[in-house]
Amino acid sequence: MPRAKLVSKRAPEKLSRVGKDVVRGLKEAAAHVRGEISLRAYEYDVPGPVDAKAIVQKSADSTEPPGGGRFVIG
Repeated sequence: MPRAKLVSKRAPEKLSRVGKDVVRGLKEAAAHVRGEISLRAYEYDVPGPVDAKAIVQKSADSTEPPGGGRFVIG
């Protein structure tokens, strides 16, 4: 089934730099999905589960001023 061609309501020369970048990126993504181009791939090693609560607590303990954060004005 042929796809309908979308027509922009805004002339390309009136698009901002960001708008042009978005249009270019979407065209590139569509070409990638169609298999016309291949894009660079990235791989990241993600560590196992992290105890965020413990990290925050440790950070809070290490930055607490002497006296437990209490201020005394005498």
